[in-house]
Amino acid sequence: MKKYKIYNNVLIGKNSQIGDYAIIGKPPRGFHDGDLYTRIGMNAVIREFTVIYASTRIGNSFQTGVGTRIRENNIIGNDVSIGTNAVLEFSNRIGNGVRIHSNCFLEMATIEDFVFMAPNVVLTDDPHPMGCPKWKECKGGVTIKAYSRIGANTTILPGVIIGRNCLIGAGSVVTENIRDNSVAYGNPATVVKSISHLKCHMGFFDKVYDWPPYTNADTHYRDDRRKFRRLNCPVFVRYGRTRDFFSTINFNDQGVRIPSEKKLKPGQLLNLEILATEDRLIECQAKVIWCSPEINKFGHYEAGMIFINISNEDLEVIKKELET
Repeated sequence: MKKYKIYNNVLIGKNSQIGDYAIIGKPPRGFHDGDLYTRIGMNAVIREFTVIYASTRIGNSFQTGVGTRIRENNIIGNDVSIGTNAVLEFSNRIGNGVRIHSNCFLEMATIEDFVFMAPNVVLTDDPHPMGCPKWKECKGGVTIKAYSRIGANTTILPGVIIGRNCLIGAGSVVTENIRDNSVAYGNPATVVKSISHLKCHMGFFDKVYDWPPYTNADTHYRDDRRKFRRLNCPVFVRYGRTRDFFSTINFNDQGVRIPSEKKLKPGQLLNLEILATEDRLIECQAKVIWCSPEINKFGHYEAGMIFINISNEDLEVIKKELET
């Protein structure tokens, strides 16, 4: 006998587990059952007493702790874990590989890939609570860039940006932006050193965070990623002897998000051709990370991919084209 409730217009991927008394697809205020579409990917583990509101989109391999609360209009990537009694209010944007521990609170936040948040972290979004009619248009929520780690019991004030690959010490109150690759702590938090100056006290590693996924978190890699985001060039995907043309692409970490006329499968390998210059067609292979389960209003599926075998020579061609 099922002891959980799933509302209408909810899609849950295969091999997912749902704990007792969980609620999925709960309509927010002003909406009715089934008005809003809710999606959770494959291999999810939704533990007891979790509540997920309608219009939230979640990727594959998602996990919650007991009593997690996720409000409407949250977009959550693949391989994300949200701990016991954590609260995600509305309109958060969370990347892949993110870990949010117990009793954290987020609202209108942007959390990039591989961010770690220890227990009791609070991300605020309203500088003058409460009742200001313009609070959503004011400073907005917190942004935490990729690979950063936030220590336990940290509070981050509205609109603050934590740079890429940072470490924020436990108990900090962060009132100002923190630059990339920084270690910061205190009330108010101040930068005390570069992340590269951290030492492994036991001598296991030459430097701290010299292990995946942080090995790709340095400044040089970050700069390359920003360049890729500005790249806009034709991409073809081959299916045997045929190929489709895609004109709208967004590069990210040597990856690409594209509209597809065909419904693809996670893990599927595709042959890509990138027209980097007028006379240079770069061939590479891409792995499908996710694909939307339904066609959008433009008649396409949305598919997210990563490249897995672009040569260094081809990468240099693309970079040189970006710099011209």
